[in-house]
Amino acid sequence: PAEGLLIYNTNLGCIEINIGDSAAVGFTGAFAPANWTVSPIFDGASVSFTNATITLVTAASGPSDGSDSNINELDAFASIAMPTGGNLSFNYAWTNVDLNFDWFIIGVNGVVAAEGTLNTNGTFNRNMTAGEVLIIGIDDDGVAPVGQQLRVFNWVFIPTETSEGITNGTSLRWSCILSVNGRIEMFDCGSAVLSDSLIVGKLNGTTVAVPYSGGNGSFYTGQVVSSTGVTGLTASLPSGGLANGSGSLIYTITGIPSAKGIASFSLNIGVQSCTLNLPVTGCGAFIASDVWKEFMCHNLGANSSADPFVPSWELIGNYYQWGRKPTCFGRDGIDAPNPCSSPVYGAASPWGGMIANDNAGAITGWSASSASNGAWLDAVKTANDPCPPGFRVPTQAQWDGVLNANLNTRTTAGVWSNSSTNYSSSMRFGNSLLLPAAGRRDVGSLNSRGESGNYWSSTENTTNGFVWFMGFNSGSSSAYYNSLRTSGFSVRCIAE
Repeated sequence: PAEGLLIYNTNLGCIEINIGDSAAVGFTGAFAPANWTVSPIFDGASVSFTNATITLVTAASGPSDGSDSNINELDAFASIAMPTGGNLSFNYAWTNVDLNFDWFIIGVNGVVAAEGTLNTNGTFNRNMTAGEVLIIGIDDDGVAPVGQQLRVFNWVFIPTETSEGITNGTSLRWSCILSVNGRIEMFDCGSAVLSDSLIVGKLNGTTVAVPYSGGNGSFYTGQVVSSTGVTGLTASLPSGGLANGSGSLIYTITGIPSAKGIASFSLNIGVQSCTLNLPVTGCGAFIASDVWKEFMCHNLGANSSADPFVPSWELIGNYYQWGRKPTCFGRDGIDAPNPCSSPVYGAASPWGGMIANDNAGAITGWSASSASNGAWLDAVKTANDPCPPGFRVPTQAQWDGVLNANLNTRTTAGVWSNSSTNYSSSMRFGNSLLLPAAGRRDVGSLNSRGESGNYWSSTENTTNGFVWFMGFNSGSSSAYYNSLRTSGFSVRCIAE
């Protein structure tokens, strides 16, 4: 094959070019005599080249440095900087009849690799990096006998990422000219930057930037990695190109995390790997400066497997009278029979998106009796609190904090109109708390679904016996008090 033939080396991931049918042997090409530095020459010492050998010879009148280990004071030396990285090997022979004082030295970047005074035959074999300087030198004590000689021969240099093969009985050498597989030296999962929070139950499309260094500017193959620990997430990286040096790879995180905790991803790019650990939090909001509080992601009675940030009928949940912990939730008898006997303290969530299952009619047996003072309390969670263990009904002060625009931005969504099948409208507080506009129950009948949200607090108004709730519509949100504890409102629980 002619020089210039290209092949793809599957082991190295490189496109290689044929650089000829003979090895880079001897002092030619990049290692020709003209490319060496030969100095200083003291008092008759000599350095000579052939294509196969370098020979250094001492002279009788050369000065002695008084040391056999000082690479900086030599009668004669030859040095060369490596033109590229690769493996260098050669043999050397030191012939010395003045065994006590004359010596040779071979060093790399000023560090001794081999030296001696006694007659020596040896081999140098080392992986060199581009720019490293090889020094070959001799020194004489200035006293007869003279003519000590160092010979360097069998010089072979194989550049980095070359390969050898046999084609039609001819030995061929190849050199990598393009690394097809991207390579990096460090992959730093610990410094990854997530563009948005991962929230339990929320459908994600966030990104994470994972920095790297030592990129070789070549292409890499994309990857798709499923999470462990907290499952349900996938990290995806499309194929692309690495920078020459440092950069970041942008992974897209999709899916719905199954729980709170740490989602781990085993990443592997450019022969480097690291484990990316991303926190998955619950829903919540700030209730005071620097005080973030977890809320349940769904209203009580809603479908807890539904995405808590996409408004739908599944997010509406049940309706509760204040101070009550219902064991049965009423239905209107139109869409489905009412399973509850009187008195009824709660109404069931809709069970579909159509008018046939909106549960909008009056509830037979709806209680007209108000819960007593202390049924729900701010200071402690009472036995009547309907929230699950670890959560409770929020206080008025906590709702005030959520409503504080300096703590949580407010974003509305959907069409704000009163309809029993309008499940599109909601208000989002900050990044991780969305409340649907579920409306309310007045004397058991549905009102204002899609037009307002009404959420109980545990706080009583001690001046008039009313109780406080948080309400919002498309234009405003406030903490109100309500004279009817028998109204049916939504409950969104807060962590204790």
